[in-house]
Amino acid sequence: YAQALPRADRIYLTVIHAEIEGDARFPALDLSEWRLVDDERHEADDRNPFPYSFRRYERARAPYNVQRTTG
Repeated sequence: YAQALPRADRIYLTVIHAEIEGDARFPALDLSEWRLVDDERHEADDRNPFPYSFRRYERARAPYNVQRTTG
């Protein structure tokens, strides 16, 4: 994931709201580079033992720097 992240414009991320054993983690996002556009939280239920969220991030873009030229 870390190698592909610089090429991504959008991220669909599932966040599990629990501490789970394991050694695979999605890389930390630099939130100055991403904006959260959707955050859908779900509580634990019969099918999902932990609460979780579906989050969608889009890469934050710097405004275009438009310069006028004469010619």
